[in-house]
Amino acid sequence: MDKTSTRFAVAVPRITSNARDNLNKVLSMMDEASVSKADLLLFPEAVLTGLNLSDHYERDRELAISIGSSQIQAIIRSAATHRLWTAFGFLELLGATIFDSALLVDAYGRIVLHQRRMSPGWRAKNASPLEYGSGAGLSTALTPWGKTAILICGDLFEVAFHLAAEAKLDLLLLPFARCFPRKVREPQRQWNDVEWPDYSVQIKQIRALALMSNYIASRDLSGGGFGGGFIVDPHGKLIKAMPLFEEGLLVWDQTTG
Repeated sequence: MDKTSTRFAVAVPRITSNARDNLNKVLSMMDEASVSKADLLLFPEAVLTGLNLSDHYERDRELAISIGSSQIQAIIRSAATHRLWTAFGFLELLGATIFDSALLVDAYGRIVLHQRRMSPGWRAKNASPLEYGSGAGLSTALTPWGKTAILICGDLFEVAFHLAAEAKLDLLLLPFARCFPRKVREPQRQWNDVEWPDYSVQIKQIRALALMSNYIASRDLSGGGFGGGFIVDPHGKLIKAMPLFEEGLLVWDQTTG
């Protein structure tokens, strides 16, 4: 049997409160991934704006965009130009409702997965579901890497987790947005010793190869973000990682056959 190889890439961008600059960063990192001959590239949750929410609906609505927006279409065109499967999170506006969403676009610019976050941790507890919506279920798609799904941040630990565990996935894409409180003096140690073990346990139960991406937040972006890129095997073991607060692409080659 002939061996085949896939080059997976996880982007860890530094983003700001300027959505145009963030889009340019995404497109630049797609160019970089293409030069490195990546086959699939994962970006973080809400990468075009960050989870820069105020919990004031009218303000937050200004951050959200439709799938037909020029920003989303620019990413889709870039994926097709580079023949690069690309997954990314964004704040979606559908009608009057804001969703925390993610797309997986194939190498021809076709949307093959459209996932909306199901867990409520991204919005205020008393938020109106007509203003801040949630996903209705877990979508899956057959890709060159098998049965694939997207879980967005807290979905790994709540209702969507059980759906993913039952789906018998081959590939899990996890865009997320995490920060630490200021009292945490050693973020990398906090992640390694306290946070990461919980992620590892969940991925082990899903039993899929997992790619994880978190953004680094500039000082002008509320909510923070400590970065980090991770590739995890189906047993929950870390294959490769990028240190917290380090911007760039994490690249890993998987050989099968």
